[in-house]
Amino acid sequence: MPRPTKIDAISILESLSSLLGISSERIPFRAQNRILQAIQQHLEFHAFQFAHKWLPEKSLMNRWTCPEEVELHRFFIFLARNKTRVPHSAFRQASHALLRMKGPVSAIRHAAVHRLTQDRESLVQMNRVAIEFVMTTGGSSPPAKLCRLLDFLEARLPKPDRLAKPGPFSEQPSESKGFVCRHRYMETKAPPTLLSKSIIEVLQWVEGSFVLEVEGFLHTLL
Repeated sequence: MPRPTKIDAISILESLSSLLGISSERIPFRAQNRILQAIQQHLEFHAFQFAHKWLPEKSLMNRWTCPEEVELHRFFIFLARNKTRVPHSAFRQASHALLRMKGPVSAIRHAAVHRLTQDRESLVQMNRVAIEFVMTTGGSSPPAKLCRLLDFLEARLPKPDRLAKPGPFSEQPSESKGFVCRHRYMETKAPPTLLSKSIIEVLQWVEGSFVLEVEGFLHTLL
């Protein structure tokens, strides 16, 4: 028997979006959330490693016994309070560099915790920030897992169709702060009453297929 053809969920989603006049940049929300969680977990792991390498006693006083206990915004408070305690140039240079990254890294954590909607550009930029953070904490080379994730995001997330004509249900641009979108406009769909039940079911099935693809890929990074 011939092998079944692999479904390219993103290509189908982009085609349907074009036909329906809705944003072709829309990323299924569950997929966004999984990606944000993966990036956050990598940041927490390397923040934990950095704290325990240079300030083990202070880390234990904070009850940081595993990466899951390190909240990124508290890590920067911890770092600011203890940046002069280790008389080592490598630690001080890394600490100053990490503190300059407080804004974008904390924003990643905020987006993951509060499940803020992101677009392709935001997720790619967040991944790049995470790579820089990991390298600053002491990595001698780019982190392989985050680099693989970046390649996946750039290859598989829907690309904006700059030439597409706006359809009757197209969303209007929304303001954002940094690379963290503060609004959920990208989740807006055409009014359900204007879409047939069959089309809605197809959209849901295609989005579900892409979410499974994302989850499967992220599982390989564990």
